[in-house]
Amino acid sequence: MAVMERCVAPVRHVAEAGQRFEPENKFWKELLHALPGTPVLRSGVLPHPTRFVAMTGFTRRGPGLVVEWQRPFTRQTETVHD
Repeated sequence: MAVMERCVAPVRHVAEAGQRFEPENKFWKELLHALPGTPVLRSGVLPHPTRFVAMTGFTRRGPGLVVEWQRPFTRQTETVHD
């Protein structure tokens, strides 16, 4: 679909960031394998890879880097019965 929509470079950019921050997630490796190669884009054209993660330098245990890939989630909705 990325090829049909002509958006391989941005999708590859996100997938490379995903693989960097979540190397254990097979999805990123499979997606990168499925995408064709693209020319390297100029720095600053796409968001910096840290825009896709939450990073903290301090935890309850004290100083330490914690990185979490940001994902959308589905809100649980309550069923209202009349």
